[in-house]
Amino acid sequence: MNYFSQTRQALYNDALFDVEDMPPDVVPLDEDAYSKVITALNSGKQVSVTEGGKFKYKQADLKNDKASEVWWVKTELQRVSEELDKIADGYHTTTVKEQDWRAYRNELRDWPLHESYPQYKHRPTSPEQNKEV
Repeated sequence: MNYFSQTRQALYNDALFDVEDMPPDVVPLDEDAYSKVITALNSGKQVSVTEGGKFKYKQADLKNDKASEVWWVKTELQRVSEELDKIADGYHTTTVKEQDWRAYRNELRDWPLHESYPQYKHRPTSPEQNKEV
């Protein structure tokens, strides 16, 4: 199951993390909510959770600095590893193919060398976002 932490603006999966090791504010996500949250985070939005459990999205005040981008790349690489593990375990629940995740991982690794780095508006696009286009 996937979880979201509002304070860390991060996603977690219980296949990789024990729930006890996740931040105390994590909320479980169904597949639809996961897709919406990851798309929002990847497009530079900040995600919040209302008391009623609804998700709200607003444009985050992102900085075009290297520290922010290093953190983003690290988080995305972790997520790609999680998705590749799901495929290897036969647990993959999306239509994104293994080769698309591997290509995205290479784009993430190359991102610091890109001429537009660290401008977040030019980040590599995740396979999920490519499917929505």
